Amino acid sequence: MTQIDPSLMLSSQKQQAKSQSNPLGQEAFLKLLITQLQHQDPTNPMEDREYIAQLATFSQLEQLTQLNATMQYMYLDQKSQQLMSLSELIGKHVTWKNEDKEGSGEVTAVKYDKNGELIVEINRDEWIKAGHLLQITQATQTEKER
Repeated sequence: MTQIDPSLMLSSQKQQAKSQSNPLGQEAFLKLLITQLQHQDPTNPMEDREYIAQLATFSQLEQLTQLNATMQYMYLDQKSQQLMSLSELIGKHVTWKNEDKEGSGEVTAVKYDKNGELIVEINRDEWIKAGHLLQITQATQTEKER
């Protein structure tokens, strides 16, 4: 029976991405700007150009925040698609080679390891990096019977 590690589900990845907060985000910048305006010298107020420059900076910050959120979503979506694509190897016979040894067997599961690399399980025995696969063929009858 093949299994996908539940911690690798897209929903849990979204929650991890949301938990990373930016301490100097939009709210901090806006508070800083308001505090600056409240405590400015009334006899020497902020120059128009300076005020416009700060608003432009605020707008850029907002757009960068939105871009970052979009990129995170695209990254998580791409990882999910890679995992789904690699899951098509389950039940197939593969040949692999890494720095230490080489072998072959049937793919029984796929997942991301703790470093974010795609790995495949061979014959319910060992995990290898997906990048070490050399050949993919249909599983033999003997392997299917296991």
